[in-house]
Amino acid sequence: MNREFPTVSLIVPLRNEESFVHQTLTSLLGQDYPRNLLEILLVDGKSTDRTREVIHSALVSQNLQAPRATQPRVLVLDNPRIITSAALNIGLDHSRGDVIILVGGHCELKTDYVRLCISTLEETKADCVGGTICTLGVGPVAKAIAIAQSSTFGVGNSRFRIAGQRPGRADTVPFAAYRRTLFDRVGNFDEELIRNQDDEFNYRLIRAGGTIWFDPSITSYYYCRSSFRRLWTQYFQYGLYKIRIMQKHRALPSWRHVVPAMLVSGTAFGLASAVLLSLPRLLLLPLAPYFACSLVATLNYGWRHPSSLPFLPVAFATLHYSYGLGLCWGVWRWRHHFRRPTEVSSLWKADG
Repeated sequence: MNREFPTVSLIVPLRNEESFVHQTLTSLLGQDYPRNLLEILLVDGKSTDRTREVIHSALVSQNLQAPRATQPRVLVLDNPRIITSAALNIGLDHSRGDVIILVGGHCELKTDYVRLCISTLEETKADCVGGTICTLGVGPVAKAIAIAQSSTFGVGNSRFRIAGQRPGRADTVPFAAYRRTLFDRVGNFDEELIRNQDDEFNYRLIRAGGTIWFDPSITSYYYCRSSFRRLWTQYFQYGLYKIRIMQKHRALPSWRHVVPAMLVSGTAFGLASAVLLSLPRLLLLPLAPYFACSLVATLNYGWRHPSSLPFLPVAFATLHYSYGLGLCWGVWRWRHHFRRPTEVSSLWKADG
């Protein structure tokens, strides 16, 4: 970054985001950063809904359908492979910015997001910076999911999801801003990974001697899944591909990634014991402590949202059991990769 205001490329992977893409694009165009130094790359993975139409309407309303020197450069690109990691690499290939910022299709960036990312990169000399996600939900079920995803009981010590965290070094951050030169040193995103591709990239970044900096003043707003079925799919895939990353780098995750798998294993053991010994109460051994903790957490986090309170225990259980089952299935799916000895690394304690 050799100028006072570096150019910035915002890469947005998309697929069937007609409900959110207008808000996302509007938040990018509303940044308090020199507009002529911004470029927005919307990488669409074969959307089958009105995503493209909504994008076109937003660009027309902003008078951005034709490029102008004083306006951001906006590109809509095709992603034949559909998956996010491929979209990020396509965006990188077409980007021109000194700084690359990854943006989710379900999010909005606070007006000062880009400016704070640039100033934090300069002040800390870090290779990557990011901040806090404020998770939002529309409707009682989605609100319960948002509460669960923003709680310690729901997601452990994931610092970028929990309010009140202090700035400092981190292992991963959401919607990260990277120095462009970093990709020449570390490489692009791993297209084997359907989920967790940013965690894997950030692991390589740290292993190469890079620094990731978390600053809670850098704020984004994320619209969570609106149904338990979609939440289950999302977190099952998170658990599944966490195992693949662990295998690729011969490193074990932190304890909070293992706890859901322990819960699933304990439940399975209790169920098998109850059936084989005809003692149903044995199932209570793993379940009773968990649901007692879930009840306490539900009352603690959900009392301000009465309409979402009945759904909050289901949200917690969906997060934990889907992630745990994903981890267990990942161990089985990629079992042949465990044949070589695994080296435990203290670097791999991702916050994602």
